[in-house]
Amino acid sequence: MTVSQMRLLKTETRDMADRMRISASDFRIGTHDEWKMSNGTFFIAFVVIAATIAALALVLRLAA
Repeated sequence: MTVSQMRLLKTETRDMADRMRISASDFRIGTHDEWKMSNGTFFIAFVVIAATIAALALVLRLAA
């Protein structure tokens, strides 16, 4: 692959990323698609929040 071919691929990739970025910003606030979260992400967030609350409760219990 020549340098000019690599530059062309890089330019095409940038253009594609720009188009995706522009289309992603077209979402309106409040649409369902904007607030989607996968089940795995939700579970991880839930576990992190629960662990934070448990650690805070433990620290407050030990401080009293």
